Amino acid sequence: MTSFVVFVSFDLPYGVLDLKTAPWDVQFEPKQIRALLRQINACVTSETCTILLWHDNRQSGLIATELADAGFGSIMNFFWIKPNMNVTGTARLIRG
Repeated sequence: MTSFVVFVSFDLPYGVLDLKTAPWDVQFEPKQIRALLRQINACVTSETCTILLWHDNRQSGLIATELADAGFGSIMNFFWIKPNMNVTGTARLIRG
């Protein structure tokens, strides 16, 4: 049986949460992005693959550069506007 990886979605840390409560929320450095893309490339077995990297808007240029350097093409931004998300952290919007 042959399997193909054709879609990858990864949620990068945004770097917006308090590091005391969320020490993992530190934006990736270029070196870490390159390592992530190498891991994704190792899993891609099909001729084409869609990769969705959720990231902080301020990192768009860096992400695009690293994707291009890794040989990915058709790089574009997709903006998801959430008008009710005006606070950091979704836990504040959950009602009990």
